[in-house]
Amino acid sequence: MKLLSDFIHFKEQILRQVDECRLFTANYPLLIEHILREAKMYRAILMEIIYHKSVSRKKLGNMEDFWNRIMMEHALFIRGLLDPTQEQLIETADQYAKEYKELLADHVLREANHYIRLLETEEEG
Repeated sequence: MKLLSDFIHFKEQILRQVDECRLFTANYPLLIEHILREAKMYRAILMEIIYHKSVSRKKLGNMEDFWNRIMMEHALFIRGLLDPTQEQLIETADQYAKEYKELLADHVLREANHYIRLLETEEEG
């Protein structure tokens, strides 16, 4: 846990310095944020397993959204690293990003509908 927390702190420092134009990197700032989010999710899962011996249903639901966003960003990063002449691969990466974006939107709609049903149930009761 100490190594993981130190890694997170290190990446936060890098991101802060990039944002303040004190450090140059060829990486997208979003990629640094992306790595940070992955590390923080990993730490949260480890802590939940350590303290509760399992991962809660709520955390599992959040992970679906989390991993769909991560995979969408992977497709976008790949697209950004392709040579402009690799048109077919760029189209494939765009398609994957679009599909993950749709999954994220579907998840948001399901969540909204769930809360609407809860409110309607409360109003009826």
